[in-house]
Amino acid sequence: MKKRIFLALCLVIVAASLNVAKAEYTNYTKTIPSYADLTGNKVYNENVKIGEYVEFLNGNVKVNGDLYVADNVDFSGDLEVTGNLIVADYVDFDGNVTVGGNATFGEYTEIKKTLSAKNVTIGDYADITTINITNFADIKMYADIQNMFVGGDLQVGEYFELFGKAKVLGNVYMADYADIKDTLYAYKSVTLKDYPDVLGQKFKVLGNLIAGEYYENSSRTYVYGGTTLGEYSDEKYSNFSGLFGKIDPLLKFNLTNTAILQLKQKVDNAVYNAERQTSQQKKKQVYAQLFDSLAPYIETESFDQTRFQALKKMYTGNATVSQTPYPTTSSVNNTQYKAYLPRSLEQKLARIISNLPSSQKNYILEVVLQKIDEVTSRLKNQTQTQNTVQQINILLGIRAYVQKELDSNSGGILEQLGL
Repeated sequence: MKKRIFLALCLVIVAASLNVAKAEYTNYTKTIPSYADLTGNKVYNENVKIGEYVEFLNGNVKVNGDLYVADNVDFSGDLEVTGNLIVADYVDFDGNVTVGGNATFGEYTEIKKTLSAKNVTIGDYADITTINITNFADIKMYADIQNMFVGGDLQVGEYFELFGKAKVLGNVYMADYADIKDTLYAYKSVTLKDYPDVLGQKFKVLGNLIAGEYYENSSRTYVYGGTTLGEYSDEKYSNFSGLFGKIDPLLKFNLTNTAILQLKQKVDNAVYNAERQTSQQKKKQVYAQLFDSLAPYIETESFDQTRFQALKKMYTGNATVSQTPYPTTSSVNNTQYKAYLPRSLEQKLARIISNLPSSQKNYILEVVLQKIDEVTSRLKNQTQTQNTVQQINILLGIRAYVQKELDSNSGGILEQLGL
């Protein structure tokens, strides 16, 4: 019996080894020789192996299969790989890198736009503008990352620097000398080894925070689990007070600091106006209008939505916003947009959205939603004429259509990115 169990375990280990090594032993049916210079757009409908010192000039590259890239290769445009991608050292990408499967990068990788993949391993000394990973990300030492979304766990090596805004739905582990210069949202636990600096704008941890020696933090900090800090730690952070102090950790992670301060001013003004009302019902109506206007800026995760709705109920009770001749944003769902959107405009929207680059589509749609909300809010504050009401109706129809496209595109992952 023990012998059979041992043999079964051996088979499992061998099978796992074969899966791990599958990319290494891919049958590359197309080889591009070293030192080649290729111009214009290129499409390869097979597994491709690229030699050293190859340059792709003035065009994009698409590989319908797996791709292996040797050292010192330059891509001047976008790279799209439907399978898995393996990249050696000193490879530069001037455009987006979109990978349908898993991606592995060697040392000194530079990506000037967005990297998208299911799982990724990135070698030392990486310099990447934006990372958008569906599942797991493993980033080695001395990496410089601007912005990041990771749908699973994140692991980084020593001397990691995050210059922009990041959201991680799994656990976060950072080795010594991690430096968070702006914003990090972690929806599980965070472990920071020795000498971590959290000196940016906002630091949010839903699980436990464990930090080693010489932990320094001056960001606005929200930790909902337990906190364990090593020796010589120094925390100097100061969060917003009042109602906005409760809303701040629920805001979308990629909002600019200017936008956050503008929302703070809106909240402060509403609180002031509510306190000036003589009846409790009018106070609740002021808060109801405020929370409706804040809704588009709240994170979509269930944790944030639940807390936001609880806050709204606390401040508004059963109050409703004054009746208007047009629907509210929330009342037009993604299947009712046709009632507010002319057929000709719907067809035009469909054409425009279909022509958007896939790697940037969700970011662009998210920006459109924010702009629609801003314009709609301004129109609602104007004197209501028949023309104004018609404009608002059309805007709400466009918003619902765009939201529908956003929800159906890659699970809404790229919407978390793009600053």
